[in-house]
Amino acid sequence: MSSKRIYKKLIIPIFCTLVMVGCASSNRPLAPNNTGAAALDSPLYLIGSFNWWEVDAQYVFVKTGKDTYSTKVELIADGQPYDFIIADEKWSPGYTCGYRSKSKDHLLQLNRQVEADCTKRTNNFQFKPSNNGSYQVTIDFSHNTPTVLIEN
Repeated sequence: MSSKRIYKKLIIPIFCTLVMVGCASSNRPLAPNNTGAAALDSPLYLIGSFNWWEVDAQYVFVKTGKDTYSTKVELIADGQPYDFIIADEKWSPGYTCGYRSKSKDHLLQLNRQVEADCTKRTNNFQFKPSNNGSYQVTIDFSHNTPTVLIEN
């Protein structure tokens, strides 16, 4: 068989298959779309200025409902906002959730859901507690766009 024939019969179909598979796959292991996740297959952590941006088992999210996960954090009301993000231990694409819209979702307020985007590594949420205490942070993946909520 000539090299041109081998190229046409073997190389081109293999190349096309690889291109199609590559286009069909995604670096969003959690999400059916660019913003959310249907189910977690890797633990998520609350990571932020309160723990020097380190992954800490103390702040792992635990399942609290069908598509909701929560963790608790002790915060001090010193007048300064806390920055944080929700991510897996490697800050992997699709597993790193920050605010979706800077104008609407960046600054968290108690008991008010905001939208998250799990495709960006730099969109840190901010929260400025008015009282010292324990706060629960919940991420909800039950909709196309995940939401984040902070409560006392």
